[in-house]
Amino acid sequence: MPDSYKALERQVQRIHRLLEDAGASVIWNERIPDPDNPEQLRQIDVSIRRDGTFTMIECRDHKSPQDVKWIEEIIGRRISLEADSVIAVSSSGFTRGAKAKAINNGVILRDFATLTDNEISEWGQRSEFSLIFCEFRDVKLLLEVTGVPTRQPALTTESGKSIDLSEPLRGIANEARSKVSNNSFHIFKTKLPTDLLVDGIRPKGVAVQGRIRTRIKRFQKPIIRKYLDATNNDRKAIVENFPIGETQIIRGPKTCTLVFDLSEIKIPDRCIFCSPVFHDPNGIVASNAEIVGTANIMKFNIKVDIEIAWNRIVVIR
Repeated sequence: MPDSYKALERQVQRIHRLLEDAGASVIWNERIPDPDNPEQLRQIDVSIRRDGTFTMIECRDHKSPQDVKWIEEIIGRRISLEADSVIAVSSSGFTRGAKAKAINNGVILRDFATLTDNEISEWGQRSEFSLIFCEFRDVKLLLEVTGVPTRQPALTTESGKSIDLSEPLRGIANEARSKVSNNSFHIFKTKLPTDLLVDGIRPKGVAVQGRIRTRIKRFQKPIIRKYLDATNNDRKAIVENFPIGETQIIRGPKTCTLVFDLSEIKIPDRCIFCSPVFHDPNGIVASNAEIVGTANIMKFNIKVDIEIAWNRIVVIR
């Protein structure tokens, strides 16, 4: 899991991509030259540029409400970096003094508040996030070879590398996920085009067979929070956070952004990960989807037995 402050910064960037007008540039973790010392780069949590203006966003993920001291620091950074405006975002809110200082000095405050059950009822139904896997059982690689049987045949590619069935199995899973039901195994048998060699001999036929079913893991109770103006409770966006990394739905006034965090997914034994799915009962159209941690889902452990049907060579004299 990334540091919480980085997760907050990325979340704020995604929110403002929804809230800003078309053509605005919203960048996370930008580094810009210091106007007074151009060789020195200064880090900006989130920057917004549109129509020649520069807005900087500073984020804090602390347990306590942020006070006047931080607001004064932000005012100084705005002046030093020649920003046209500045937004301060706190995951824990602001003190009364901080709000007063911000209002008097043109600092825009944003924070998050968890929706109450009554607010959720008025707003709509919670979304659902699911992970779809395909589970394999009794998988066999079937080979038909013309030649003399050997006790331990060598299986390689034409280039001499070890065989890799990951791509064929992923293809079978992707084809089967919409056709097979959850918890019920179905038999499959698929011919494979391959450059596989058995003891240096190209097989007459290659196929893989076994049983397959889908498995679905659902996350049905996201934490729902408002991203709002801390000084007047004006709601800017709704964020549904699911308990799996940074997975979330960020809802703007008209569209939403989907974030799939796959970095913490645990692939069940004998399974291949197929896809993440959001079910949105509120019917808001998604304008953007972001996938995080794709390297993790490439891993799986499926046992494959090898069965060779040898057709002996018959020599007629």
